[in-house]
Amino acid sequence: MGIPKYSEFSRPILTFLANNPQVHSMNEIRSVMANVFHISKESQRELLPSGTQPIFTNRVSWAIIDLLWCGLVSREGRGNYKITEAGVLESKKSAPLDRAYLSANYKTIYAKINLAKKNGEKNDITAEESISNACEEINKQVSLGIMDNIRKMSPYAFEQLVVDLLNSMGYGGLDNSGNVTKKSNDEGIDGILNQDKLGLDVIYLQAKRWQGDIGRKEIQSFVGALAGKHATKGIFITTSKFRDTAIQYAQSVSQKIILIDGDMLAKLMIDHNVGVSTYRTIKLKRVDSDYFDSDI
Repeated sequence: MGIPKYSEFSRPILTFLANNPQVHSMNEIRSVMANVFHISKESQRELLPSGTQPIFTNRVSWAIIDLLWCGLVSREGRGNYKITEAGVLESKKSAPLDRAYLSANYKTIYAKINLAKKNGEKNDITAEESISNACEEINKQVSLGIMDNIRKMSPYAFEQLVVDLLNSMGYGGLDNSGNVTKKSNDEGIDGILNQDKLGLDVIYLQAKRWQGDIGRKEIQSFVGALAGKHATKGIFITTSKFRDTAIQYAQSVSQKIILIDGDMLAKLMIDHNVGVSTYRTIKLKRVDSDYFDSDI
């Protein structure tokens, strides 16, 4: 099953702690929650969009933080928790332990929860998820801007952009020597790159700024061009999409063909800083538990 919202973990955690009033580690609590919600190992490893932490770990941690803020659990050393008397009383109720309920019933919640409520913020996602969602939305807008600019480029300039991108990803010779073929008589090949620093193998490129989707016919022509070069590897990049017939054909041939559509192209350009620049950096802080747990 999918990973529940973090507020959905709160009451099952409280119930577990009420039935087992001794001190429990975060690892124990996460293990119990994985069993309660039948969350597979694979799902437990699924990362936030930022890639900084598993979604499951993040949401269970925020559920514990809410319970801690409300005085329903207490922290017993680093990463260890137990239920409080208030928590035992609350565990006998059945209302969802989301922030709206907690805010209405407990005075010890931090002021920021009330502020979030006043501002109409969603209370079913964690702060990290909110930041990740915002970054994802910004990147979508950047991707649209990238595509708008690519449409204004000449075909030859677009081919050079593709080579620049692949150079930035580590392909090319010792001097990042990616070559764009001549504008004419290219025999269906738009670029040539060394796969490794020593040039032991080469990759042939086809770059198309098409409005319509790419079908089997275009991929078949590219494969024919590779065969004419005795090549075994090729990358076909387009600003549009690939039809299923194109994808299936690329997977069926003996050559290794990588297909990159417009969405993936924009994402790779953002990830490898090609055609984009960083205009603002935000540093996120978190409490250093080792510092506060020190006996000194």
